[in-house]
Amino acid sequence: MIQRPLEDPIDEAHRVAEAAKSKHLGIKLLGGAGIHLSSPSARKPPLKRKYGDLDYAMSKRDRKGCSSSSPPWAMRRTSAST
Repeated sequence: MIQRPLEDPIDEAHRVAEAAKSKHLGIKLLGGAGIHLSSPSARKPPLKRKYGDLDYAMSKRDRKGCSSSSPPWAMRRTSAST
């Protein structure tokens, strides 16, 4: 059963991070959401904002450890293989 992404992108980012950690996968959250999680000042006005998507990077080796049919990996892949 494929689990739908959580409505709040930041909550979803935490879910993905926990899943990656449990599978010992290296995954990097990029973009505004990545800055939000790594910089406390991004969580307060005037920088605080809503995020519409999550951008990730991972090695080809780690990507093989993700099953596209198991949550939270059931997401669209848009990056080129490296």
